Amino acid sequence: MIGDRHREYGKQKEVRESEREASSGAKADPRSSDRGIPLQKTQAEIPKEVMEEAIGEIREVMTKYAACVDPVESAARKERYRLAEETGQLEEVAISLAHATLANQAQQVAELERPTSPERVPALLRLGPSPSGKSVRRSGRKPGRPPGKRTIQSSPKAIVALSSRKRKWS
Repeated sequence: MIGDRHREYGKQKEVRESEREASSGAKADPRSSDRGIPLQKTQAEIPKEVMEEAIGEIREVMTKYAACVDPVESAARKERYRLAEETGQLEEVAISLAHATLANQAQQVAELERPTSPERVPALLRLGPSPSGKSVRRSGRKPGRPPGKRTIQSSPKAIVALSSRKRKWS
């Protein structure tokens, strides 16, 4: 009896596994169409003019980089440039530069399309006149100072009786 159950369970397990394989095999592998060289896929998304401009900028920079006074260093830089061109690093950099250029252009277009907000209006002007109707008179004094006229004291030298010399007491 236990053996029969075990055999039944084993058959059910095999049936489930075969159903899984059949259902997964019937579906197309979504990644199969995506396979290929990543650079070619991203290059298709970038306009040709933008890509040519990016490659031109990189070549211009690399020409300036390779043109140094020291002939040994110049030869080494030219060799690095040649190796980068052979290994595809220039294309990778050009693609990233083109993506950055396109993103920057898209951001500029989005900023132009976005409606600009009106200039800021001070809160007092937005609220209108105060309900009390009194206008607040602002004096030229610092906050906390009492209003009123200032008394200006004259300097001690202006007093005739006093002099800057010490007085002798007799």
